Amino acid sequence: MRDGVLDWTDPRLLDLDPPRELVVYLSDTDASLVALLDDVDHEWASRHKWGFVTSKMRKNGREKFYACRTVYVPDKSFIRVYLHKEVVRRAHGDPPTPTHSIGDHRNGDSLDCRRGNLRWATSSMNRLNIDGRYPHDFFDR
Repeated sequence: MRDGVLDWTDPRLLDLDPPRELVVYLSDTDASLVALLDDVDHEWASRHKWGFVTSKMRKNGREKFYACRTVYVPDKSFIRVYLHKEVVRRAHGDPPTPTHSIGDHRNGDSLDCRRGNLRWATSSMNRLNIDGRYPHDFFDR
């Protein structure tokens, strides 16, 4: 700043490290199919290979995608592990009640797996929030 006027050519005013979006890629053929993550979960999630499944419901006539991976369990079977449920468990622990066992995306974007966008919800809360219109927690009531 010189004489009360900002000098935009001053390199100290430049944003040298713009915030980067932390993503995991879900497809080998479609680079646009990614899940957003917070920094604290990105390193953990990057250790695994994630794919995706489509939902049975359609949002605005389009399919919703969910990031997931397949895990082998000792009894020689495989289970599907969803990224958003793993992140909400890492952030908030196990579900607070047996009925609040659904990992819900507050903004309705099924690939936005950032901690601030996830919560434990009941099935009715999840249905109400299908497009991000009802993002309130059951604690808010």
